[in-house]
Amino acid sequence: MHHIIRILKVISITLRIAVFSFLLGSAIVSETLAHSAKNGDIEIIHPWVEPSWGKSSKVHAIVSNEGLKSLDLLRIETPNNLKFRLFKSGKVANKITVPAEEIIEFSGELYTIEIFSLSEPLRLGEKFPAIFYFSQGIAVHVIMAIGEVTTVKSIGTTD
Repeated sequence: MHHIIRILKVISITLRIAVFSFLLGSAIVSETLAHSAKNGDIEIIHPWVEPSWGKSSKVHAIVSNEGLKSLDLLRIETPNNLKFRLFKSGKVANKITVPAEEIIEFSGELYTIEIFSLSEPLRLGEKFPAIFYFSQGIAVHVIMAIGEVTTVKSIGTTD
């Protein structure tokens, strides 16, 4: 029963991403750009970033914890030293807890990841690598697509 609920949550989140993308005027969907990355019990599904028009932008991602223990997202790092802030309920957070056997969505509603103090715009179509660091020494390497409208399709594990 737990797996059915998890699948329904992913479907619901995927539909919201598609609607949001369509509303932004980006109705092209490309499965070849869909991506996820997994390390241990943590999977980052469809990480992407809104193009920036100023000094900040938002990261969108689905984080799935398939383990039996809660894990904390502690920070995100990139080779180009972008600065990230985590928010929960509109307040800056030092960490975001991902409960055991749960999925959370970073979308600007309850949970938000903000890139701030940008020195230059994040341009539509560009990509950059990032590492999501969790408690218990878990690091998940992802490629962030800027403004890419994609569907969720796992392409393997990144350790």
